[in-house]
Amino acid sequence: MHKSFKDMKKERKQYILDFVRKVANSEQIGGDARKELHAICEEVGVEFRDTVCDNCCRDAAVQVYR
Repeated sequence: MHKSFKDMKKERKQYILDFVRKVANSEQIGGDARKELHAICEEVGVEFRDTVCDNCCRDAAVQVYR
């Protein structure tokens, strides 16, 4: 379910921003991080097409951050 970023609690916003910053700067992105990123993308309404390479994760993280 899409939830507006403006309507989220401050702590949740900060967690999301910290998490996507970490993912965007990671060389390798593990399975747990992919799952969390996928859930965050759904939560904020960003499309995430998970492929084998890590670039899709970085791209999605940047989109969430923006």
